[in-house]
Amino acid sequence: MRRGLLIRWVVVCVFSLLVATVGSTAAGEFKYPEKSVNILVGYAAGGSTDLIARTLADDLSKKWSSPMTVVNKPGASGTTAVLEVKGAKPDGYTMLMQTNAGVSNPALEPSLPYKWDELTYVLRLVTSPLVVTVKGDSRFRTFGDLVAELKRDPTQVKMGLSGSWGAGLFGTVQLGQAAGFDPSKVIRVVMTGGNQVVASVAGGHVDYGIQYLSEVIDLVKGGKLRALGIVNSARVAALPDVPTMKELGFEQVNWQPWVGVAGPAGVRKEITEAWNKAVKELMADQGFLKKVENLGFTPAYLGPEDFKGFADRFYKTALEVKKQLPQ
Repeated sequence: MRRGLLIRWVVVCVFSLLVATVGSTAAGEFKYPEKSVNILVGYAAGGSTDLIARTLADDLSKKWSSPMTVVNKPGASGTTAVLEVKGAKPDGYTMLMQTNAGVSNPALEPSLPYKWDELTYVLRLVTSPLVVTVKGDSRFRTFGDLVAELKRDPTQVKMGLSGSWGAGLFGTVQLGQAAGFDPSKVIRVVMTGGNQVVASVAGGHVDYGIQYLSEVIDLVKGGKLRALGIVNSARVAALPDVPTMKELGFEQVNWQPWVGVAGPAGVRKEITEAWNKAVKELMADQGFLKKVENLGFTPAYLGPEDFKGFADRFYKTALEVKKQLPQ
């Protein structure tokens, strides 16, 4: 009897030890990040997406005590970076600064080798106000002046674009729908980046641009550009005298860039949770928020489900806008 009790006691002890060991391993097996995380940016260094990526990487490096490395992979309006992340291991160590272009491009170019929903949508970080600008001494003194000319004869107006499907084109299509002119007749001057567009507007080589706040703010304040209107839900502190599209009577003009974080398909839930926990904490940090706003962005956090739902709606909007775009 004693021997039987002893055996049972030993079995119970061994089982308990195994459970404790497995439980301890399960509880302690996941730690992220344990090495450097590469954050891919589909655009050149110095652009708005690159700058917000570096701001995020710097603060996350400090929070996680682990290096976060921004890797620029410019090409094909962001597609090069998307494809690299799409093909990466879903271990959380190759992530993407996903932008509106990463979602709208497949709607505009169905032949692209990826679909918008083939990635893991981790979080949306920021949105960016767009600013309608003309040269500082342009004949267009007000937004109304520009609209009147577009309605009179759009074939005489040059629009600067940062890429074939730049945000300015979407804004112009929406404006054409609202004001009653044919956006396909506006002369499109396509460039490789927003900084080139801004320089061309300031130099009088094109008549107007619709670009990121961060790209135009210094030239507006310096008088080289005149800001006629802003695509945002409210006026921004950086340009407090510039009216919104709603104030100007064109609420339909609401196409707005955004930046978030995405990863390869199959990124485990614990990794997305780690990113969201860290970013929500940053969104409560006034120092981080100030840096974001100084770059010309608006904090606009969304978690994984809301972000993917937002991206889905954005994709469908791009499909609708495409119907009005010049082919």
